[in-house]
Amino acid sequence: MLMATINASIVIISLPAIFEGIGLNPLEAGNVSYLLWMLMGYMLVSAVLVVTFGRLGDMYGRVRIYNLGFVVFSVASIALSLDPFSGGPGATWLILWRLVQGVGGA
Repeated sequence: MLMATINASIVIISLPAIFEGIGLNPLEAGNVSYLLWMLMGYMLVSAVLVVTFGRLGDMYGRVRIYNLGFVVFSVASIALSLDPFSGGPGATWLILWRLVQGVGGA
């Protein structure tokens, strides 16, 4: 839970290095959406799913749901470090895995 909370905002610090690594200027006209989704996608998915997963925890056991979320969060974190693309496809890869990470963090 601590990692999920910290991860929601820590990406702000590393955004310049992330976008430099994939060779994308997020402030160009067509690339601003990548920046916004990178910042807000994780928090959006977490906020939408936290109540649902709380109910699933009541039904199936909190420890079981917590462990499943931890596995999903960890797999997504590893996948984020393995971005094989650059430019727009690289940003899309990162955004999709950030959304999956948000599912695990919820």
